[in-house]
Amino acid sequence: MIYIDFDKNILDKYHKIIKCWFLRKFAGGKTYKNGYNCGNDKCEICPKSIHKVSNIPEAAVDFFKNNIDTLIIGNPSELTKLYKEYIKLGIDDSDGIISDFFVITGYTNWFQDEFAKDFLSDLNINTCIYCNRNYTLDILYSHTRAELDHWFPKDKFPILALSLYNFIPSCHSCNHIKGNGDKTLKKMLKNENLSKKQIQQWWENVLETMNHPHDKNENENFTFSYEFDESLNSLSVKFRINPISKKVSTTLEFNKVLEIYNSHANFELKDLYDLRKKYSDTFLNIIESNFDGIMKKEEAYRMIFGIEIKEEDYHKRPFSKFKHDIIEELKRTC
Repeated sequence: MIYIDFDKNILDKYHKIIKCWFLRKFAGGKTYKNGYNCGNDKCEICPKSIHKVSNIPEAAVDFFKNNIDTLIIGNPSELTKLYKEYIKLGIDDSDGIISDFFVITGYTNWFQDEFAKDFLSDLNINTCIYCNRNYTLDILYSHTRAELDHWFPKDKFPILALSLYNFIPSCHSCNHIKGNGDKTLKKMLKNENLSKKQIQQWWENVLETMNHPHDKNENENFTFSYEFDESLNSLSVKFRINPISKKVSTTLEFNKVLEIYNSHANFELKDLYDLRKKYSDTFLNIIESNFDGIMKKEEAYRMIFGIEIKEEDYHKRPFSKFKHDIIEELKRTC
């Protein structure tokens, strides 16, 4: 998993869009003049005809309106705190009305359809934050669809379905892995009998156990490495975690990063390993000389290996972190 940071201008843009949508839904406004109106003639939401949601309990509506900014742009810790405060209200949602409002009406039928692709494009994050091996847009029939994973799962934290810091640019494979998180958690904890309540409690305290993509202090606390088995003439991927961190280990295990990259060991890893073995002097010259000053180091890596080597640019091209880490190790050890 690689670190991401949202640009403030992008946050401000989508904060306003989502806030206006919420307040229009809560206050009503079938026409421009009725119900809530932010007063901005260029607003993408307020001039539209939007029906008021009328079946959500008043106590819930008041809570969401009073905490609207935190709900939309709160950081992961603030979102966790907000969710726990909401649960303490004891509002009955056994009929799923509130959950459906956030997850289906708000995210699936509105934001996903109308803004997810633009949001991802504005972020300029091209590859999956979890694996950095796939791009984050899927071609579906004749259109593209943005893949945004909800780090706090929608089925467990429905009111966070439109929270910006809960949107993680993701590939389809990693999004699917996260969707099967309960099974992964049971295996990790070696307890196949975990109840729904226990799983929910684990997620409510997940920031103590796993890294969030916006947690810069932890996310780059590991490097990719490899092992070569001479008897089997085979390569396998491994991690170096320094300093040793249970939190980093749990994050990598939960997201199945080792399994994902070992599925590529005979391709991406072997290509680099063979290149280094076969052309050792040329390999080093290319890396160290940077074409004798003709181009910068990052340009040489981009041309030769198709990757970015600056941490803040890993998200632009698949396999950037992996290949950069492996190349650095090959330079040291071969």
